[in-house]
Amino acid sequence: MRVDRRYQVGVLAALMNRERKFICFVTVDNLSAGGARLATPNPQDVPDHFLMRLTKSGPYRDCSVVWRENDAVGVRIAGFATVPTKMRK
Repeated sequence: MRVDRRYQVGVLAALMNRERKFICFVTVDNLSAGGARLATPNPQDVPDHFLMRLTKSGPYRDCSVVWRENDAVGVRIAGFATVPTKMRK
């Protein structure tokens, strides 16, 4: 049972590895405080753990994959990741 309400958003998000290197873009189909459904043509390209950013200057969300389908992945959002000041743009 979901605790947090899900919102349909349909926005593009950037995924990055722990070193903040770009992995790919995905479409965030729906989003809650604790998770999201990410649409992607290649779910196998999404690593088990990654950072997600919804806007160019927005915060990084610390995510982990909980399920994979043919065209999407479900992720748990652990919270916001901190970024060292020298890495901020």
